[in-house]
Amino acid sequence: MKNTKIKRSVGQRVLFGIVFLILALHAFTLFFSVVWGFLSSLKTQKEFSLNSPLALPEAWKFFNYVEAFTVLEVRDWNLFGLIFNSLWYAGGGTFLNVTISLFYAYMVVRYPCWITKFHHNWTLTMMMLSISSGGGSMYRLLHYLGVLNSPLMLFAKLGPTTFAYLIFCAAWRGVAWDYAEAAKIDGAGHFTILFKVMIPQVLGVWGALFIMQFITMWNDATASMMYFPDWPTLATGLFEYESKMIRKVNMPVYFAGLMIAMVPVLTLFLLFQETIMEKVNLGGLKG
Repeated sequence: MKNTKIKRSVGQRVLFGIVFLILALHAFTLFFSVVWGFLSSLKTQKEFSLNSPLALPEAWKFFNYVEAFTVLEVRDWNLFGLIFNSLWYAGGGTFLNVTISLFYAYMVVRYPCWITKFHHNWTLTMMMLSISSGGGSMYRLLHYLGVLNSPLMLFAKLGPTTFAYLIFCAAWRGVAWDYAEAAKIDGAGHFTILFKVMIPQVLGVWGALFIMQFITMWNDATASMMYFPDWPTLATGLFEYESKMIRKVNMPVYFAGLMIAMVPVLTLFLLFQETIMEKVNLGGLKG
């Protein structure tokens, strides 16, 4: 069967051209920022200060990346420590949050009753409310629980996020319950059905949401400053280093740290971008 070309009107072609131009300019600005940051990380401090920002490095000082692991230090945490804090915060927090969202959505979809309907409607209502003042209440809650300024604050992530919850609701509604019914007839209990029959069918969605949430938490500098300041993450450490050193900051080494911070995010996105687009599509389930 031959592919037929879609005929667009003049207005549609003009609109398509404008949208394409806007997206192309946006993509160029992102690409230019990364390239400029990488080239800046290979300069000397003198080159960075005196030469043109668009000039290429004269010496290509790759040693800046080695120096970043000793120079970039925040509250006795070097770059290795900042990366470690980012890993347990982003990895642990994402795992708890996405997994709880999976179970929460399963409960709402699989066992409809007035309680689950109330929670579902409450979640949708919270989407429409402002959460700008939620930081203060979360701070007081963690303080009263005695987990403030401690890795134990990850238990605050034991709650579903609205986005992940809605995606999992759509995923569970798209899963056929025939296998669950067959397992139930064979004597399987609720937990056996959940872990051995149902969850394997949405692992792809779980993985896509894990990657998206991990990238968000990896770049989150606010939570570390508010809830566990003695355990600065990489995003927090780079922000504090640049703001506190002011004129003493070694900008090429600082940009080297920024490039290092981008490596996990870019790696995850490049490796799993097709998975993200296939499994999560406009809030629904595909495949």
